[in-house]
Amino acid sequence: MARHHRILPATFATYSDWIRGDMLKRGKQEHYLEEVLAAIVRRSGAQTTYNALARDLSIDHPATVRDYIAVLTSMDVLRVQPALREDKLAGAPKKARKIGFCDPFIFHAVQSWLHPDQDPFTRQVRPLLADPERTGTLVEACAVAHYGRRYPTYYIKGEGEVDIAYIKHGRFWSVEIKWTGQLRPKTLKQMGKYANSRILARRSAPARIGEVPVEFLPRTLLCLELEGADSERGSLSANRNLKEEYGFDNLQQEWKGNLPEWDLQRRQDDPCPGIARCAKGTLSPFFNQPV
Repeated sequence: MARHHRILPATFATYSDWIRGDMLKRGKQEHYLEEVLAAIVRRSGAQTTYNALARDLSIDHPATVRDYIAVLTSMDVLRVQPALREDKLAGAPKKARKIGFCDPFIFHAVQSWLHPDQDPFTRQVRPLLADPERTGTLVEACAVAHYGRRYPTYYIKGEGEVDIAYIKHGRFWSVEIKWTGQLRPKTLKQMGKYANSRILARRSAPARIGEVPVEFLPRTLLCLELEGADSERGSLSANRNLKEEYGFDNLQQEWKGNLPEWDLQRRQDDPCPGIARCAKGTLSPFFNQPV
């Protein structure tokens, strides 16, 4: 990004080739992989079942679809988000799941493989980021992936749908992602049932929607990433690090600097070294648009 001001086609190809190569090593068929990934791209952010996916594909049995998705999940390409069974603090096996990509860069790499183009960054990535609805779906997937790395993470399906419910300290915490537009009344009503609900938004104003507090989404996800690394240093040190290293003012909860690379380059468990440097290019336009 720094040198070319875009992600090169060869970079996208490197990661799509990694996905295809690892699946082939596991005895999977490339044409089935292409079908499964294309179906998941079409359903990004929506609830689905393995039976529903299989009906739209040439794959005969839902178990085969489940197997492909399980392998892609083990590779940190996809993340499966079950519905929460609130009384058990566990997934509801009979309800539909949400299946999304773990990283926006991986999403774009897959798109560039499914729809080959000489300049995927200009002709695919940028037009997508200009679409508020599709951008919102990617932002939600980012948030789910961040919480999912630290906690068991689900969604809530009741009168309304809540994007994230994560388990911490023996209870669940509900989170709604509000990147564009207004919250659906049913969603706000559903969140009002839980005392520990919060909304993660593109900016921190207003401070509340109804009775639910609003937080600045990038800062909250960054705090989540730093939580483990800074736990031994204490919250005051963590807050100081946010301001000094990343340009966040903890009191005003406003972003005053350049988008950090989410500290992913320092993660020792990154399954694909280098993704962080590429992900910055597919994330930063979210925060550079006027609000």
